Amino acid sequence: VSALACAESTAAGSGWMAHREDQPACVTFTSGSTAQPRGVIGRHGALTMHLPHLCERYGISPTDRFAMVGGLMSDPLQRDVFTPLCLGGSVAIPGPGDLEPGRFSAWLAASATTIVNLTPGLVRFATTDVQPGLHLSCLRLVMVCGDTLYWNDVAALRTLAPDAGVVNLY
Repeated sequence: VSALACAESTAAGSGWMAHREDQPACVTFTSGSTAQPRGVIGRHGALTMHLPHLCERYGISPTDRFAMVGGLMSDPLQRDVFTPLCLGGSVAIPGPGDLEPGRFSAWLAASATTIVNLTPGLVRFATTDVQPGLHLSCLRLVMVCGDTLYWNDVAALRTLAPDAGVVNLY
């Protein structure tokens, strides 16, 4: 999906509405370094350039399944939900209690998640009290953001998901 494709679709009469790059597309919330939530406006230009970049850089395709482990108002939503839905992929959403140590890794395995966006705290939840013998064989990409990522967390994640690439976005 690109601004050009949307403009071409509109011109062809498909019903898509073309937007300028500087127009607001969504509002997400972040606390940043202040610990006070504040709204951040995502613009059409940034979102339409971000998706092709992710696909090209990480080989994301419609066969991928993303885990939506952040809230609906958090900034990783753009990767967790917009990316797979724009591509025709799927989104796995955990149920109550699935994001707990000892349960999170089992949920990731059961949901056949291939791409997940985590905070370092959720990396620790995924790698704590893991069921013996459990490996996340479907998981191929872990993007980590929101706080400092430590080497011991990466090592624990690599033990659990040895084939997954780990990208520090912080």
